[in-house]
Amino acid sequence: MSTIHFYGHVHPTNIPVSINELTTHVEHPQEGKATFTIRIQDSTVHVTCIDHDSSYTSQRGQILFFRAMHLTQAAVDLAGFVSGAGFQIIFEEAAIDDQPRGWIEHRQPNLAALCSVISTHAVDKFKTAGDASFNDVFFALCDSPELLFALHDLNLALTHKVQQPTHCARTIEGLRNYFGAEEKTKVAWERMRENLNLTQPYIQFITDQSRGPRHGSLLDVSSADSRTTLERTWIIVNRFLEFRKRGDKKLPLTEFPLL
Repeated sequence: MSTIHFYGHVHPTNIPVSINELTTHVEHPQEGKATFTIRIQDSTVHVTCIDHDSSYTSQRGQILFFRAMHLTQAAVDLAGFVSGAGFQIIFEEAAIDDQPRGWIEHRQPNLAALCSVISTHAVDKFKTAGDASFNDVFFALCDSPELLFALHDLNLALTHKVQQPTHCARTIEGLRNYFGAEEKTKVAWERMRENLNLTQPYIQFITDQSRGPRHGSLLDVSSADSRTTLERTWIIVNRFLEFRKRGDKKLPLTEFPLL
């Protein structure tokens, strides 16, 4: 049996949120048994998870992280409903048993490596001001405001992990609308696949993962499928931005082979 602590904040922090101690027990056929205690004082969050399983693994830790995030977000969602405010939980640190607290890694290098449309030094150092490739892509996005929402959905896929499949699918559908929002959906999909060198199964894998979560199902997506969904979405968005950066010209197969 292990005890895991998650620490974070409720945003926006200028609206203080305090919730008295809430304890709930979770028992799931695949996830096992765990007890979660949520404490929020002036928007500072501390969640204690007692894992009743006999052994702790990194995969088990990921499951508990998602469940803690889900339960804590539900608590602040209820507080937001009562107060007429929108709140978002972000966990920043974690600790296992008596070990020191450490930062939670929200950045995924495997995804950053899939971005070719913006120069590497701009991504690695987060010093994007004045970078030509960053500015070119930004202004291309500004020409089509609906694309800004698609990119934001992609960001939410990392920060709002419970609804990750839904955000990935909405990202792809937002890009599809660029190819014909006023026309038949089938035509828009065909244009998108043709210009970005994508096959239907490659895209459909992403949209299929979202079917349950979109309609309120709490069935979990496996960690392997979650990783594949994110990586494919990242690749498609990168290809789309390359397409826009090149003046909406079909991507060459020599650089972007059929997926």
